[in-house]
Amino acid sequence: MAGNRNYALDVFRGIVILNMMFVDAPPDFVSIYKIFVHSPWEGITVADLAFPGFVFAMGASLAFGGKLQETKRRWGKIFKRVAVLFLLGLLVNAFPALSMFILEPEFDFNALIDAVVVHGRFFGILQRLALVYLAAYVVIRIFKGKYLIMAALLLLVLYSGLTHLYSPSAPFSRADNLNLFIDLAIAGKDHLMTAYDAPYEPEGLFGVVSSTASMLLGVCAGRFLQRENYRMLILLGTAAFFIGGVWSELDIISKPLWSAPYALITAGFHAFLLCIAAILTKKIAVIKKFFKFFAAFGRNPMLFFLVTNAALVFLQTVTISEDVSVYMYIYHMTIKSFVNEAFSSSLFAALWCIMWYPLAAWLYKKNIIFKV
Repeated sequence: MAGNRNYALDVFRGIVILNMMFVDAPPDFVSIYKIFVHSPWEGITVADLAFPGFVFAMGASLAFGGKLQETKRRWGKIFKRVAVLFLLGLLVNAFPALSMFILEPEFDFNALIDAVVVHGRFFGILQRLALVYLAAYVVIRIFKGKYLIMAALLLLVLYSGLTHLYSPSAPFSRADNLNLFIDLAIAGKDHLMTAYDAPYEPEGLFGVVSSTASMLLGVCAGRFLQRENYRMLILLGTAAFFIGGVWSELDIISKPLWSAPYALITAGFHAFLLCIAAILTKKIAVIKKFFKFFAAFGRNPMLFFLVTNAALVFLQTVTISEDVSVYMYIYHMTIKSFVNEAFSSSLFAALWCIMWYPLAAWLYKKNIIFKV
């Protein structure tokens, strides 16, 4: 531990952010192995573990922040961080249009206003993190930092109950569900994502309820890690897996909805992953040295999320010819036909992640940490 940081938690965060980077990087989402692509509605893949891992890590990190004092200064910091995260999320959503405005002459100011203001997406990953952070802190204050597992389960029961109450016959219909109803009412159709020619918002408002449960379970895991109570960490993971599996008989496992079984199963998986990282890095020196690759990214997860996202957008916006972006051109000229297209696309995404390691290692060596 350096300062108030835990090495295993840095490793865990590094694995999570690398997964997020990898999920966004494949040049060919059609041919890539389906396990690396988000499930369209129901089910779970490796890609579906990325975002809940980030939420879980945010909760675990909160456990290392010392006692949470309810003071005006503390609440001020909370609201400031929430506001900054939300605004950054809006900027991330607007960045593709801003890139087009800068790089494409035919994309004029009116097109920019239409893309950002009239039809700009309101929600997103960072907006979800901001709202979950605020909601989790409120819950922690209400429960005085105790009974957080019970609070998480209550939130999931509330989420599931309201979902079924809204539509008893088809609560998880893609075309009509409580999540979509709330997002249409608050943000409006023009400010949501679109999939299969229908409104769709994977980071919508109602999902904050179940996502907050994921973060609270992360706080519990962080406390067990802090005490090096690995048995309780394993028990937490086992219980979450078991309850999530049983719950999946009632509700679907869905990342777009962040359903209750999805929240529990992903929390269980990440509790196990955090425990493994803690045990291996503590007991085996060689493993600890090897895991420095992940720890370097884990020191600055938000920075690498923002920078790599911006770099991807830029490289996919700048074109070599009419239909080929710089990103696709590099892929075509290097490993596109290596073995097969699924393997080539996966390998290219992995190399994209590895390419950022020198920067991560330099920041790690200099102990430079960017915080939001």
